[in-house]
Amino acid sequence: MMASFALFLLLYLCRVALVCFFAALLLAILDRVAARIKRTAGSWRPRVAVLVLGDVGRSPRMQYHALSLADVQIGSSKTDKGGLAKACVDVDLIGYAGERCIEPLREHPCVKIHAVPTVVRPAGVAIPFALWAPIKVVLQVMVLLSVLLLNISRPDVLLVQTPPAIPTLAVTWLVSLIRGCRVVVDWHNFGYTILALNMGSSQHWMVRLARLYERVFAARAGHGNLCVTNAMRQWLAEHWAVRAHVLHDQPPAFFRKATVEEMHELFGRLGNAGEAGLADSMWAQEETCHQGDDVGTTEKTLLTFQSADGHCHVREHRPALVVSSTSWTEDEDFGVLLDALTDLDIRVRDDEDFPRVLVLVTGKGPQRAMYEARMAKLCLCKVRIRTLWLEAADYPRLLGCCDLGVSLHTSSSGLDLPMKILDMFGASMPVCARGFKCLDELVQDGHNGLVFESSSQLTDQMQKLLRNFPKSPLLAKLRANVKPGRWMENWLQHAFPVILPELAEAHVD
Repeated sequence: MMASFALFLLLYLCRVALVCFFAALLLAILDRVAARIKRTAGSWRPRVAVLVLGDVGRSPRMQYHALSLADVQIGSSKTDKGGLAKACVDVDLIGYAGERCIEPLREHPCVKIHAVPTVVRPAGVAIPFALWAPIKVVLQVMVLLSVLLLNISRPDVLLVQTPPAIPTLAVTWLVSLIRGCRVVVDWHNFGYTILALNMGSSQHWMVRLARLYERVFAARAGHGNLCVTNAMRQWLAEHWAVRAHVLHDQPPAFFRKATVEEMHELFGRLGNAGEAGLADSMWAQEETCHQGDDVGTTEKTLLTFQSADGHCHVREHRPALVVSSTSWTEDEDFGVLLDALTDLDIRVRDDEDFPRVLVLVTGKGPQRAMYEARMAKLCLCKVRIRTLWLEAADYPRLLGCCDLGVSLHTSSSGLDLPMKILDMFGASMPVCARGFKCLDELVQDGHNGLVFESSSQLTDQMQKLLRNFPKSPLLAKLRANVKPGRWMENWLQHAFPVILPELAEAHVD
């Protein structure tokens, strides 16, 4: 009986596999015929699918890829009237629904955003990770194949972010075989190193299996490869024989120093109790202090005031704004910053030359609630800490108002760089960054920022940088050396020739 059932099941699976094979073959033929007809008719425009197996709204680099592709001008195409017009790239941006994408992307006529259903563990069901992981992978494969084969038009290029490498590298390799498209892999880090953090050991069998998978498909999946650092490019070449091109992250143009009017508008909103409650009342014992810049004002925020003539001005005795953006994960030990701020408050509470300090922490993640509970127990005098989550449009505005950034990122592989530092540099803000391998590709200690290894070092650095604020000479020196490049120019030079090499020469400025 069991043998008959097994034979029946085997024959059924073979039939299903045969049907899937012929369906894929038919799709491949139709895709190629349709592409050839479009090219011959002169109505062809390149199409790129940008894939993020994660919350696409929290993947800034891939959003910038999509926007750059949609904005680039690549030559001429025929119009309905028989004339010629500059052509652009059609973009399908694929990822999990979550945070909103940046506004220029949402409103771009050449961009379609496709929300992929999220695969989550059933609530209330205790499934061991070793059992849930393969189930999740199978479900993700089915979802991705459905989107990439059925829901979108055939792309000429599939640009995929890794990590996560499982199952995206295998799925995109399979899709490239079926649909005849090129695959470009953008290496942000390595998935197996992140898994090693979660499993607590780099020798765990799941970590070793993930590393083998990543190595195998690294050589097969990508017709082109991008990566984020020179150190990663060298590692990929030496260990996995992958030739990658470095695209260093650069801030887009909307990251910049805020004007006084923009500061006034933003903190006018954030000062409301219903929002973040960022107002002088955080320092209740000092509410009656520093009133000299309020005379003749009609409206006041934490940083600015509006005079009777309607002009906005920066308050003379405003607090120093320190910002840290974190994902609240294991590779960013937020306790280092809390310890540093506690020690700093003890040192400067009686120092009249040291300003009030407001530390703003943005981001979402699994450890946020734990650290917020720890913050609530702190009894600080001059220092205040607030966590908040901002709309995509408000995040660059906030950075443009801040004076000093702090990065706690340490990198699971030691080969990637935190994009948050580039965002801070775009807003003309120096940073204190925790040191790790290859950080010097971005932060030069003593030039455009300071590098620390411990909480005590971070305390020393903040004390030196913020003393006599806003006239701190060290802070001004570092700020003067913050001179980031810009995303679009960098992307056109290093990424566009990899993603669409046959069209890069036809680019129109």
